[in-house]
Amino acid sequence: MKLDAQITAAYLYQEHALTVNELQSIQSLEDRTAAAAEMLVDIIMEQPEPVYQCFLDALKSTKQQHIYERLVKEGYTGEYHNI
Repeated sequence: MKLDAQITAAYLYQEHALTVNELQSIQSLEDRTAAAAEMLVDIIMEQPEPVYQCFLDALKSTKQQHIYERLVKEGYTGEYHNI
């Protein structure tokens, strides 16, 4: 299970869930995919609930359904999660 941090971060930025500085920081790690994914998750964990929900939407919209399903079935689904 690998998170594509580049695509996910771009989606989150378009949805105004990441700042340009956060996006650029993640993009700067393009050659270090694990580090980029870790940075993205760290950023998401520090954000309010709506950003987490946007992250879940990003996973579904960017063909990373396998990660979405693991988070929803095995982890935190969020206070406002509706499936």
